[in-house]
Amino acid sequence: MRDTHHQSSVRFYFSFRSPYAWLAAERLDAELGGLGIPIEHVPIYPTPETFPNDPSLLPNKQAYLIQDIPRLAREQGLKVRFPSSSDTDWALSHAAFLGAKRHGAGQRFMVAAFRKRFCEGLDLGEMVSLPTRPSAQAWNPT
Repeated sequence: MRDTHHQSSVRFYFSFRSPYAWLAAERLDAELGGLGIPIEHVPIYPTPETFPNDPSLLPNKQAYLIQDIPRLAREQGLKVRFPSSSDTDWALSHAAFLGAKRHGAGQRFMVAAFRKRFCEGLDLGEMVSLPTRPSAQAWNPT
């Protein structure tokens, strides 16, 4: 049996597709940053081939998200602007995250990308929507 009181890191699985992952990412550093435990960011993204029964495509689930996410965002002092595209080419944004992570900027990039998607309503499948390295401000969410 494994002792869960002495974990060497916390794994944070996320997808830029998920507004719930965005809200969790916004709180991640505040909630866990002071514990001195490294946070391992693990990007995941479903494709139609790997996730054919996607519940987020159901009309009732969509209606619930449209009500629930703004409520939760308000509780965190955030504003929501849902993107016009509910689905996109997720490979680009998740690969860009891995590049940022390799350069030590994974957390900053992740939060900035989530904000571009859910606060600015941009499509992360378009290169122009992704945070870029030349603008240090783009990777600095504070």
